[in-house]
Amino acid sequence: MDARRARWIAASVIAIEAVVLLGGLVSDRLLVRAGHADLVGFGGATWVLLLGVASAAVVGFAIVRTQPRHPVGWLFLALSATILVSGPLEAWIEWGRLARPGSLPGTGAVAAINDATWIPWFVLVALILLLTPTGTYLSPRWRALGRVIVGAGAIAFLLSLMKTDPFESPFQDIENPWAVPAIQPASAWVEYGLVLLVAAGLIASGASLLLRWRQASGDARRQLLWLALVVVPLPLFVVAAFVASSVGSSVGTVAATGGFVVLVPIAAGLSITRYHLYDVERILARTTTYVGLTVLLIGTYALIVWFGARGAQRWSISPAIAATVGALAVAAIAAPAQRVIQDLIDRRFNRRRYDAVRLVGAELADERAGRDLAVLFRRAFDDPSVVVAYPGAQLDTWVMDTGMGPPAMVDWVDVVRHGRVVARRARGRAG
Repeated sequence: MDARRARWIAASVIAIEAVVLLGGLVSDRLLVRAGHADLVGFGGATWVLLLGVASAAVVGFAIVRTQPRHPVGWLFLALSATILVSGPLEAWIEWGRLARPGSLPGTGAVAAINDATWIPWFVLVALILLLTPTGTYLSPRWRALGRVIVGAGAIAFLLSLMKTDPFESPFQDIENPWAVPAIQPASAWVEYGLVLLVAAGLIASGASLLLRWRQASGDARRQLLWLALVVVPLPLFVVAAFVASSVGSSVGTVAATGGFVVLVPIAAGLSITRYHLYDVERILARTTTYVGLTVLLIGTYALIVWFGARGAQRWSISPAIAATVGALAVAAIAAPAQRVIQDLIDRRFNRRRYDAVRLVGAELADERAGRDLAVLFRRAFDDPSVVVAYPGAQLDTWVMDTGMGPPAMVDWVDVVRHGRVVARRARGRAG
């Protein structure tokens, strides 16, 4: 498939999804006017889910636009369409059976399909994990796993269409026209086992990313670091979901869990498109630092307020005092805690840069004259080929001090990768 046709198909999918979304909004308005506001589908949880749909659709389109042969772009588009299709299916059932009974045909069949639409979600996500970021499987064994997941998901979907169990509320009174009582409950148990197989395959697909990381090096490893940006904020989402659930905020709970769903396509898209590939280590280190700092500050504040609440019951202390003390404590430890956490992360995950920065900083702190910067940087980078270049008198001309003989005049040539200057290479000439 050529790039032009791929872009046209991807744009058509996005356009159809936009029309479906608009149709859902119109359907909700009509349901309210018909006196069935309880059937409205666009609630807080739905909007968070739609953010995930939008994230998958936009990332899928971006990948198809730049790399039309990459399968993950098409998988993201399929995932967004599969999630979004449940909206018009539910609207069909609501109008055909609940709002205006008999106005639409085949509501039972539509209900059966709608009840099984979640199965393809797991299959598509598993394939995305198996094929990110290269678009190929790690080995023939992983390709076999992908086929097993697809086959198990397809059979489970078909068996789900034939089940006799009632649908979820508010469709529990609708009969399934495709139900086959003769094969129950054996069919239900087989379906359950196949779904477990798909779930296990999904977990194994996530493990494949770890295996890719262990085998990768250089740019391939940097690509996978973008996916680590999804894992790093996970504690924040877990804490936020726990707090929201504790205070009874369903919107907060959905927002916390949905945030992770939204980030997965974005991280995968950045990995595949190799976006700012040489900045990912710095971004990951900063993200990890601020996530850890946020968890520490929230925990400190919550602990002080909790002790203050206990003290208020025993010594009649105002809760406002505990809140004030907690805020002051957090403000006092924020800056030093940030430095300590950043130092620990740099030392653990980027030891070479950490040692180089400390060595250069210690040397430059000594104000003695006559220091050879070329020698210093060779020590810091542990690379005897490092040279120091200074701007020359002419434009785009530099004087390069090799540390061996007189300085040489050089012309500087930009090294461009993916439309971005990532380095400069010296093209020497006699000086």
